[in-house]
Amino acid sequence: MVEELRENNKNSIHNKPRLPQPVMNIIEICLLFGVFFLPGYLSQAGQVSGALFNTVRFNLLYIISSIPQILLILYILLLRHRKTPPALYLPRYGIKPLKFLDFLKGLAVFAGIYAVIMIFYLAAMLSPLKDTSFLLNRVEWKIESPGIIPLVVISLLLTGYREEIFFRSYLITRLEQLKFPGWAAGIISAVLFSAGHVYQGWAGFFGTLMVGLYLSFLFLRLRNLHALAIAHGLYNIATILILSFLNIPH
Repeated sequence: MVEELRENNKNSIHNKPRLPQPVMNIIEICLLFGVFFLPGYLSQAGQVSGALFNTVRFNLLYIISSIPQILLILYILLLRHRKTPPALYLPRYGIKPLKFLDFLKGLAVFAGIYAVIMIFYLAAMLSPLKDTSFLLNRVEWKIESPGIIPLVVISLLLTGYREEIFFRSYLITRLEQLKFPGWAAGIISAVLFSAGHVYQGWAGFFGTLMVGLYLSFLFLRLRNLHALAIAHGLYNIATILILSFLNIPH
């Protein structure tokens, strides 16, 4: 009798109706985006402080909050696999063991990001508009203490990994699983990514959109998270440090 009840209970658990997998994927995407990025997107109304990375406290809080978010996405991806892949080998998501070649690819992608930005701003300068200053809400980045730079570098590299693992590795692949063609998944990824730069004005939004499309295209071609994340992090580091140097009175 007891065994029969156990068997019936087991069968009832397995026979409970489940949401279709595509619906679960959409819910998962919305929840992760809502938790990781939406709060920051909704707080873009004001001017971003150029001294944001100047304190140890801010950098440590950012590092401490970013690492669990990256690991959570990895955990979710691993849960979808019946067998645990060796050494986090998830090639469809571009997640493979880090190799020295990934650094070299990252440098090449980094150079490409700057090429995209330069082409975009050159086109903006050649536009018929006499005054384009209203298009760009420039952030005057200032790193005042050289001692804080190592923490800033770690924070910005984690930014690269945090954004690339979500917008490229996770989001594009999930959208492909929802039967979106690769090009459409790449465009959606780029638009959502660039929406986080509305605070920089229309030029900042469209410039970031071009970079997002470039990174999405490379992800679809390479399926290499490390190369894109390293390039993204290097771009953030170079941009903030260069602008900080230019903003220092000489």
